[in-house]
Amino acid sequence: MVAVHDKYEVKAYCRKGDQAGINVRHFEVVAVTSSGLTDVEIADDLSSLIASAYKPWMAGNAEYLGCTVQNQTTAPFPAPSVSTIGAGIGTRSGDNLPLQVAGLIHLQSANSGRHGRGRVYVPFGSEVFNESGAIVSTVGVVVLDAIGALWKGPLVLSRILRNTALGGCIKNRVSGVFTPITRTVPDDRWATQRRRSNFGRQNPIPFE
Repeated sequence: MVAVHDKYEVKAYCRKGDQAGINVRHFEVVAVTSSGLTDVEIADDLSSLIASAYKPWMAGNAEYLGCTVQNQTTAPFPAPSVSTIGAGIGTRSGDNLPLQVAGLIHLQSANSGRHGRGRVYVPFGSEVFNESGAIVSTVGVVVLDAIGALWKGPLVLSRILRNTALGGCIKNRVSGVFTPITRTVPDDRWATQRRRSNFGRQNPIPFE
């Protein structure tokens, strides 16, 4: 049974050709009605939301594959729940930019310093978002802003008489402490993720 203050790690998987783009984010349960949702239901609802946010960023030669959701409240952690709800190709026109080019979203919390900040490198953006000077177009920034809002939350996931609300967090890799995200800022400059280039290591997809 899910409880307030439970912690979750979510991995969203996208792919173009033989390269995978994996975004790893974290949530804390901020409210529960009745028994709340199961981990499988949380994974299904999150996958649907991720698909709706990510597919408009990608052209048709890239695809959203699905997500995994793992409760990381108390070790030993259970096996991740997997969902491919909403999986499919990108819906934006045009071709995709080079594999190492990514959209960038800055994450902020109430904590100062680098442990209070985070970044999301959004993979496989469409070339239609690229403007002269290597700038992300206004429309592209709007799409990134929607992705940032997804990871910030709060997200209310619902079934009949059962709800679970999730708030986005930044996880400190050293201490393991989860700090709520207070603001997300989409960048109008392209970022580089060399691990996604044609020469990068192929990231595995755990549910294929």
